[in-house]
Amino acid sequence: MPDINYESAAPTTPEEAFEAARTLFDTGDDTHVAAAVEAMLSQDSEQAFAIMRGSGNDMDTFERYVSLCREAGLFTRGEAVDLLVEYSDLHPGARP
Repeated sequence: MPDINYESAAPTTPEEAFEAARTLFDTGDDTHVAAAVEAMLSQDSEQAFAIMRGSGNDMDTFERYVSLCREAGLFTRGEAVDLLVEYSDLHPGARP
């Protein structure tokens, strides 16, 4: 994995957040999305993800990304749902 500056990996605008999602959809490369998740994690979100994992409802990297972007106000609820549906269409077995 390349060296990533995690402080600059987090999207700060909706445009940056959508660009990372589009890159994943277009190329299959989740490097930026994964780096953004690491950069955006808070203690509270880490705990929430751990609880979900423990209850058998673990989220994959893209689901975490969309959740964190939604929490940061970068995606509306509708945009988040649309992205997750598109992702599930591209990745059979992913939750919509």
